[in-house]
Amino acid sequence: MLAPVVAIGYLMTIHESEFGPFSFVNRMRRNAKHRWETPTFLLHSIFEAQINDLFHKLSKIEGNLEDLEDDIFDGCAEGL
Repeated sequence: MLAPVVAIGYLMTIHESEFGPFSFVNRMRRNAKHRWETPTFLLHSIFEAQINDLFHKLSKIEGNLEDLEDDIFDGCAEGL
């Protein structure tokens, strides 16, 4: 869970556990071509990184479910 607080000139985030997308934000911060003009743009970047991470995890789950489905139906076909 991530709880952002945005005010004029700053962004504060509160989170319960390690938050993976912060490594993404740190990489962008070191890159000179990425400059955040406002805290809301930074918040948008954090949300975007978090959503991309979730899609990656969902893709892995989908692959695991497809493998499980194949194992189940292959086992059923062998029993016929």
